[in-house]
Amino acid sequence: ARKYNATIPKKDPVVKSMSDIGINFSKNRIKQVNKEMVENADMVIAIMKRERAENDLPYYIKSSQKFRLWEIEDVSGKIKRDLADEKYKKNREKIRSMVRELVKKNNLWKD
Repeated sequence: ARKYNATIPKKDPVVKSMSDIGINFSKNRIKQVNKEMVENADMVIAIMKRERAENDLPYYIKSSQKFRLWEIEDVSGKIKRDLADEKYKKNREKIRSMVRELVKKNNLWKD
């Protein structure tokens, strides 16, 4: 598995897509999820294609009962720039819908 500890580029299309709806994570850092994080989590969600998850995620994540895989189309590097924004927006809305369903299903929203 790869180790991550990098800043997300401000020109990243995902950053732009999220900023369009008022979410700014351009200063966030990508971090490797370790065993302790998995043990302390209620749920671990990976948003990627199944093949990539099988190849790239550490065993302690894939084997955890807390692990959920949300598959979305990986559009990075595969499409022309003029189509990129729409593809990223489509993925963003799919993820938004999945989060809403998770919150609703597990009664996670408390006023």
